[in-house]
Amino acid sequence: MSDSPDLLNLFDYERLAVERLPQIAYDYFASGAHDELTLRANREAFERIALLPRVLVDVSERDSSVELLGRRHALPLVIAPMAFAKMADPAGEAAIARAAGEAGVTVTLS
Repeated sequence: MSDSPDLLNLFDYERLAVERLPQIAYDYFASGAHDELTLRANREAFERIALLPRVLVDVSERDSSVELLGRRHALPLVIAPMAFAKMADPAGEAAIARAAGEAGVTVTLS
């Protein structure tokens, strides 16, 4: 995203989404089902995770790949099915698949 400011964490991406998406699309993507108990529990669980920086460690050779579903993946990520992707991009799921392919990330279907 060359026209975007530095994006360092999920909160930066969320702020960018607020700026770029129509309000109804942002509200849909940012919400949870029914009383949003699972959404709240997920946020609380992520807030309990603390990363331990490892400074002065040799990182000249890094490998973030992982084997998933019998194949090597560039990153330990899989994009789950998402509804109404066209609310974010006119190409919808095709845009997600294209971006995932460029990043070497697997997309799953429902």
